Amino acid sequence: MEKTRWAPWEIETLYGGISKKVAGYADRVLKIEKQAQQVHEKNYSTPIALEGSVISELDAEIRARTQKIQDQSETIREKNGTIEILQDEVTALQLELVHLEDKVSKLWDENQQLVQRWLKKMNEEAQQMNEEVIQEESSVARITHIKGVNNINSRIKKKTLPVNDDSSSRSTKKGIRIPKNISKKIDTNNSEIHSIAVSPMGGILAVGGIEPSVLLYDVDTGTLKGKLRGSGAGINDVTFSSDGAIVAAASSDNSIYIWASNTGRLIKAFTGHISKVVVARFTLDMKILVSASNDRTVKVWDVKSGNYNEALSIVTGHMDFGIRLWNTKTGERLKELKVHKDSIVSLCLSPNGDQIAASSRDGSISVIDVLGFKVLRILTADGFVPSGIRSKVIYGPTGQHVVSGSNNGSLYFWDMEKSQAPAERLALHHSSFASVCWDTLRNRIYSAESSRVVYILS
Repeated sequence: MEKTRWAPWEIETLYGGISKKVAGYADRVLKIEKQAQQVHEKNYSTPIALEGSVISELDAEIRARTQKIQDQSETIREKNGTIEILQDEVTALQLELVHLEDKVSKLWDENQQLVQRWLKKMNEEAQQMNEEVIQEESSVARITHIKGVNNINSRIKKKTLPVNDDSSSRSTKKGIRIPKNISKKIDTNNSEIHSIAVSPMGGILAVGGIEPSVLLYDVDTGTLKGKLRGSGAGINDVTFSSDGAIVAAASSDNSIYIWASNTGRLIKAFTGHISKVVVARFTLDMKILVSASNDRTVKVWDVKSGNYNEALSIVTGHMDFGIRLWNTKTGERLKELKVHKDSIVSLCLSPNGDQIAASSRDGSISVIDVLGFKVLRILTADGFVPSGIRSKVIYGPTGQHVVSGSNNGSLYFWDMEKSQAPAERLALHHSSFASVCWDTLRNRIYSAESSRVVYILS
């Protein structure tokens, strides 16, 4: 093949054309890169700019849903507690029904025997007497029967019991300041708190909850002093004797336990209820312990012997909205009030013993005159709804204030000397309120939320 030869001017012309094409390609490449950058900014820059606001919206929605889940969980927990009580009541009613059926069966048998004996007797008399004698005997029998009924009625007496008013052992100081400042927080080892109580000397705080032991804390340091063991299930209520020497606990294992507070020694276990015990209280003289159970019974115990037969007046609150006064010796219901529209969750006697505060799930507290057993006042407040079935109501040391907590985590204070004054609200807890007690000696309030934390207010 013959080799091609290029003239110099041809080479220069060809080079110039190639340079122009290269420059054109470069311009096209720059345009394409610019277009790609614009597309990239259009597709990605806007979402990135919006990313912060979207994340904020999602965070807000997550928080709202989390709070809703927590509220629903709390509602479920309360409903489960109510269901347990109703199940226990059904069991108690079934046992009572069986007992009554046995009693009716025995009475029926006895009645049949009496009827047979009576018929036999009448037949024997009919054979011996003429019609006139029979009529005369019948009249005498009717008169005798009426006299017998009158004699029985004359022996029935209404019993009224005096109310223990030991005002000398209670505080009468007026104008006490309400402690509202958080001075300490105790994070207990109990995953769910049901009840707290402070010793009369003010040095020890007893905590009962879902764990099968009572925890004792030093209120000054917040440290755990010890555990009172012996219960076979969770603790529903704790209380101290008036001298602080004994701690009592109402247990879900159907028993009541008492310990020596200084040594932790288990003194006695009281058994006799057939369902979980929900409350236990000492009398002022520390000789008597009263307990109430989901088996629909109230039992009165002699602290030393475990038995007690002397008459005692007690007041009870019920799931059927009723508040009742009882004679414990005869079992007679002396009086009853029904002023609430939902179940009663807590009762408290005033320091001078002349009033009772009754807290209800309907969001109100009734103040009742003990002597006349009538309602003196109804306490309400915006947002106040007692949480759960153990939410306590208490009186302050002088009886001037009534205190209770709500399912919104707040404490409410009512001044009994100012009938028109609204309740004071203290937003305190991060979860629902569980229990409260007032340290008279040091003027402190101990308030517990259900999720293990106790706040000390001074």
